[in-house]
Amino acid sequence: MRPEVTSRPAEPGPAPAAPPGAAPATAPARPPGRALALEGLVVYLVFQALTVAFLPALRSARETFYDDVLLGFFGPEKHGLARLLRSGFLPTWLDNQYGGEPFLANLQHAVLYPGNLPFWLLDTSTALEVVAALHVALAGLFMWAYCRVALRTGWAGAALAGLAFGFGSVTLQHIILLNQLQVIAWMPLVLLFGHLALERGRLRWVVLTGVAAGLQLLAGHPEEWVYTLFALATYGLAWTLAATPRAWPRRALAAALRLGGALAALGLLFAWQLLPTLLLQRQGWRTAPSFDEQYELPARLAFNALLPDYGNTLFGENVGFIGLVALGLAGLGSWAGPARLVWMRCWAVALPLFGIVMALGSQSALYRLIAGNVDLVAEFRVPARYLLLAYFPLAAAAALGTDALLRRDLRLGARARQGLGGLAIVGLVLGFALVVGGHSDWIESRRWWVAAAGAGALAWLAAGFRSVPRVLVALALLGVTAVELQQARPAAEYHQLVPDVAYDDPGRCWSGWAASAAAT
Repeated sequence: MRPEVTSRPAEPGPAPAAPPGAAPATAPARPPGRALALEGLVVYLVFQALTVAFLPALRSARETFYDDVLLGFFGPEKHGLARLLRSGFLPTWLDNQYGGEPFLANLQHAVLYPGNLPFWLLDTSTALEVVAALHVALAGLFMWAYCRVALRTGWAGAALAGLAFGFGSVTLQHIILLNQLQVIAWMPLVLLFGHLALERGRLRWVVLTGVAAGLQLLAGHPEEWVYTLFALATYGLAWTLAATPRAWPRRALAAALRLGGALAALGLLFAWQLLPTLLLQRQGWRTAPSFDEQYELPARLAFNALLPDYGNTLFGENVGFIGLVALGLAGLGSWAGPARLVWMRCWAVALPLFGIVMALGSQSALYRLIAGNVDLVAEFRVPARYLLLAYFPLAAAAALGTDALLRRDLRLGARARQGLGGLAIVGLVLGFALVVGGHSDWIESRRWWVAAAGAGALAWLAAGFRSVPRVLVALALLGVTAVELQQARPAAEYHQLVPDVAYDDPGRCWSGWAASAAAT
């Protein structure tokens, strides 16, 4: 870390040479703060409006989301806790849950997470819809901010990445696991501030990285929070290796101080939640020698999980797709993105490969090796959630790919080489999934994939003509991606509905829960 200074910055040195067809090494100028804030507001409002089109629960006047976990845990929990808080009682311990539970200290209840405020003010069914829709839109907004501010992409690339991340498979699937949706939504913001801390080294970005990671911790689930910290650590490693070998020690020290300082800020500011969580973790049932519960990505779904599903082949959390057009753009961005971000582009290819292997759980020798030596890995019971490590970097790389596609200064040969290179990266990721895992039925999805690929190819061809307005190509890419993601997984769990009364009047059992808790 370095202190903030007001002296004039040093003149920049010569930029490294970019490979043929790659974007320039110098970073584009960031829009003025007011213009950027206005753009962000528009992006948020569009994403918030899109939640109505994507989520049937928001379009039904008397029905809301249904799932056994929502109906059996989150709904009654939030309903009963709201009654307690409205009566002025904050529960710290409950005798009648899990044989006795330190309720406030249990991270998964997220009692003090600000994003759960609607539950204390609204009917439970209404609050469930508000919280879910808000976090879906925030996930997209934070991803837009990461790409626009950290990666310095154009508006179209950042918006497409936000759409792919906020409305892609991993985010939407975890609506039925509400606290995990809330944790996932914060991931791009942690990486945004982490990037700024690494690149600029100022104390404000270091502290904000810790604050963002702390708010993500409060959101209620440790698994995706740990994966975010792992992604941040590998991000710092990639940033370190971007320097010349002689500069690695100094660069590594800077990364350690900046990201380590962020973790220190997290520990200092959120110790009141972190320390009880660590204590409970050591005493939980997952630390028992007999614990072996694992819900891993079936090997036969490894390939399918990376592509939109239109034939009800995928189920549960075995999803990681961002749309076929976005995946193609991710390959293009990894291959032909700006030279100044070559380290991030390599990270965006390597991390998904690791995430796929880890998602396979005990079917993978690497996972068995790591889980056998790292207790924390063995205690996470759903290895399929490692697909988050593929989901985020691919969405981010799609922003770089959009920028590369929309450039006007490329000749046909350079553009063709870019396209072939991008397809090679996509082939690497999908081929890796086939080799380490396998594939299942794709007949029902094949025509949709062909249609999306055709639309993407037309956009690529149109971008080769300088007379074609870039905004039309950008809107076409955004439109195709939105249609892909909205139509995918027609039988997904977040499409199922139940009457509002199931949450708003859960019955005598849960009313008794609240009463007994108040008397405890």
